[in-house]
Amino acid sequence: HLFLKNLNYNSFDKLLFNPQSFTSLVFLLKYKKEVICMNAYLKNIVQDINSNRNVSNPVKEGWISSCERVGLKKDDPFVEFGLLFTEHPDLSNPTNAYHNKSHAADAVISASHLATHEFTSNSFDLKHNGSYLLFSMLSHDIAHNGGHNTYDYELEQKAVLSMKDYVKSRPEMMKLWENKLESTYGSWVG
Repeated sequence: HLFLKNLNYNSFDKLLFNPQSFTSLVFLLKYKKEVICMNAYLKNIVQDINSNRNVSNPVKEGWISSCERVGLKKDDPFVEFGLLFTEHPDLSNPTNAYHNKSHAADAVISASHLATHEFTSNSFDLKHNGSYLLFSMLSHDIAHNGGHNTYDYELEQKAVLSMKDYVKSRPEMMKLWENKLESTYGSWVG
């Protein structure tokens, strides 16, 4: 493992002239190819995150670009619902130093890349599963105090309650959910 971690072109080239088993050499070649692919994948994520830092509202812009990345159009009700949700106080004006606008946007953008990487075989899977993943990342730090759970799922329960209260306080969001999203995603209040 340590050898693979520190693998570079010079040491890899030297392996070609060392007596190694064919299986080990094939594994190393495959590993090198996967590392190169992973580096390109991570580079794309970092580029998207960095370009999103220069916009006026990184959470909204990150949400829109991420939804588009997984195949959801701007006029999709789920995209509209998420845009309204980006106005949640914990996303629009966070008080926690770490769980800030950039963090929420970074999480959504990273999740959209993960979704396109994992759900490549079927556009329905990408849109459906990707939408769940994106909204999960958008809301994952709602009501987060920056600390740790004092009992199992404490912060997660607080997040869900805060999300439900927020959506219920926004009639346009409840109407959008009930009329256009509930049949696909289930009841918001259930």
